[in-house]
Amino acid sequence: VDDVCTKILPNTTSLNTLALEANDISDAGMEVLVRVGFEHCPLLTRFDLAHNKFSGAGWNLFLSSGLPKCLYINNVYGVKLSQFVNNKLDVPTDFKDSPNEDIITYVRSLQGDSLVETSRVKVMIVGTGGAGKTTLVHKLMTNKFKHNQFEMTDGVDMHTWEHEKVEFQLWDFGGQDIYMNTHAMFFETRCIYVITWNSRASSTSDIVKLLEKYFQDVLNRAPGAPILLVSTHAKNVLPLSSESLEHLCAEYPTILGYVHVDSEHSVGIEELKTKLLNATRGLPYVRSNQPSKFV
Repeated sequence: VDDVCTKILPNTTSLNTLALEANDISDAGMEVLVRVGFEHCPLLTRFDLAHNKFSGAGWNLFLSSGLPKCLYINNVYGVKLSQFVNNKLDVPTDFKDSPNEDIITYVRSLQGDSLVETSRVKVMIVGTGGAGKTTLVHKLMTNKFKHNQFEMTDGVDMHTWEHEKVEFQLWDFGGQDIYMNTHAMFFETRCIYVITWNSRASSTSDIVKLLEKYFQDVLNRAPGAPILLVSTHAKNVLPLSSESLEHLCAEYPTILGYVHVDSEHSVGIEELKTKLLNATRGLPYVRSNQPSKFV
């Protein structure tokens, strides 16, 4: 692989196929391949790395290399294209577990299909049991109050809500202790996080401890993701103090705002809708052009 990388690649501007399958390429070989780079091969459209010996470390090096974009819409043998999602490939995270064939079909359709502008974002709604998350979701979607005192969410429920031409994919996470440790499995960077708590049932110190636990979960799995704080059951209960809010915002700068809501009495609901909409405007991945067959 040393000879291929150092002697051939820099002098082959017309190269369109590079077959390196079954060459015992190790992590060290991948280092050489990446170091030389592919800027001299703008026409490269087929790359075979199957049946080699590089490990995950070598694979990560490959992902970080400057591969020609024309390569992305063709087969890269011996590697999983799903690893390029959110890295090099301009492919939605919905494809992160998809086989190469599906990803190739999608990316090729970007070239040939008519494109439709879409505005879509996931909203992860988390909080303790009894915070009123499901009731809040129903209020956002229908503008009606649905009392769910004895109805608990098992795991996670997903709903689609369209507001001001933006499709919000609402993920309503069950707040019981049994589910708490599984929430983070679903967390990803390209989401808005809404952290909720029942303002009637929690003291200020308990609230801050609760929020810090959720902040750590979000920051560990989705660093930089925007966060909205929402206290529920606002009727006749004071909101989070400005001092506590300032402390939290100083420590966690991705907090975009705080809303004190009451779904039954429609307190703060319109403000929350506005804050959600405003949050999408600062996120470049919300609005995109998608092939019509995938919309």
